[in-house]
Amino acid sequence: MAVARIGAGPNPRGTDETSPSATPGGVLAERFARGEIDEDEFTRRREMLHGTGPTA
Repeated sequence: MAVARIGAGPNPRGTDETSPSATPGGVLAERFARGEIDEDEFTRRREMLHGTGPTA
């Protein structure tokens, strides 16, 4: 008998639903951790995501 888990496992992008990169903030944090963006860019984008940064 086979059992299927609906809603678990990789999503269409190939990432796990529970991984931090499943959210915009998680992707941002991973980019910062890999050195793709500096601290200023990380802070600016994080503030934009949370609605606390400049709007334009």
